[in-house]
Parts: sequence; C-alpha cells; structure tokens
Amino acid sequence: MTASSNQQDSLSQVTSGYFTEVMRLISQSFLRKTSLLIPINQFSVLKVLEAEGHLTMSEVGDRLHLVKQQMTPLVDKLVRMGYIIRQGRANDKRYIDLVLTDEGHAFIKECNELLKTKIQAGLTALSKDELAVFAKSTENLIPLLKKIAEHQSKK
Repeated sequence: MTASSNQQDSLSQVTSGYFTEVMRLISQSFLRKTSLLIPINQFSVLKVLEAEGHLTMSEVGDRLHLVKQQMTPLVDKLVRMGYIIRQGRANDKRYIDLVLTDEGHAFIKECNELLKTKIQAGLTALSKDELAVFAKSTENLIPLLKKIAEHQSKK
C-alpha cells in the first residue's frame, strides 16, 4: 500500500464519521444550551468579539463561516439582549462595528464559569490514566484544528 493510499484511507475514516462523532459528543457533553445559557451560535459571536475587540458583521460572519442572512438575526438578538452594540467607526462612518458591552463581557465570564464547571464535572468520569490520555489528545488536537482553520480561511 502506498503512502498516498494510506493518507486516503485516513481521510476516509475521518470524514466517514470520526469527526462528526467527536463534534456530536462535545456538543452533547459540554455545549448544550443549558450550559451556555444561549445557543452556541450566539455564544460564538460573543467569543469572536471578545477575542478580536470589535469587528463588522461581515468580519464576524467570515470567522464563523456564516452568511449575512444568518448573522443579522443573531446580531439583532444579541443587541436586544444588551450584550453587543453597533458602533460607527470614528475614522470611517461607512463601517459599523459590533462591540461587546460590559453586560456582554460579564455574560461571557458567567458562561465560561458554567462551561468550566460542566467540563470539570464531566472529566470526573475519567480515571487518572484516561484523564492523562484526554489531556494529551486535546493538546495534540488543538494545533491540528488551528492548521485546518487557517487552511479553510484561505479558501
């Protein structure tokens, strides 16, 4: 069997279900609405703004791979909830940035604490050896997912 054939087999395994199953289990175990208080897509918008400071709706949509038709209701709801505001740029009023409010920052902090508690509670199901494997697997997975995300953002 050639290296190319082995790579194709590995890709086939990943795309045939491993990745989908991992994402389903993460969502089921840690990201349910009850853990985050709001749907994951709304939380994702807040987290992007927390990381980047302020962005236009299009920029947030690009980072989350969401189109404007999906972003508008998300943003409208977050504005109504008081977690973000729309703010014109001082140097160019044609651009409207989305900015976290103090309430938005406080809400993210609350969600992060709830998520941390939920993850810690879930990890108690693992033995010491399983926890070490989980930690190492997560450590290995993060740079790989970042590389995939960088590759996808270039497309």
